Amino acid sequence: MTTRLARVGRRKRASVLLLLGVIFVISGYVMWDTAPDLARSPLAAQAYAAHTDVMPLRAWAGVFAAVGATSAVAAFVPRLPAWVGFSGLQALASFWGLLFIASYAQTGYGRAWVACLQWAAIVGVLAIIADWEDPPPDPSVVEAVLDQLGDAR
Repeated sequence: MTTRLARVGRRKRASVLLLLGVIFVISGYVMWDTAPDLARSPLAAQAYAAHTDVMPLRAWAGVFAAVGATSAVAAFVPRLPAWVGFSGLQALASFWGLLFIASYAQTGYGRAWVACLQWAAIVGVLAIIADWEDPPPDPSVVEAVLDQLGDAR
């Protein structure tokens, strides 16, 4: 496990993917835990009006946790391409931000457009990071793995 974590640490995109995956999982947990409180708050009801029209906040919590977990797993599993994690994060952040604009149009809640800009910035940062290239593999590590594979036969 520590070697996989060290390998992720050397790959910038994978490190960011792991970090954002954990953030989205935590966001899902917080959303799950605070959903009943948000339902009782009039300002939150206005801000999340379009979100709750699509599905309940606890269902959104599950979506956030699932997308975050998928992204975190994509950081560790070399056969799972990083675009899987980044695409999920970008799609969810884009849709979540657009729903704030819909809430603004639906209820007139004045600060919903600020939340939309925040999520648009997150999507922009994700697009930049997703375009980074991982460094080529270290030849000594590749040789060591090939040696181990040769010894296993």
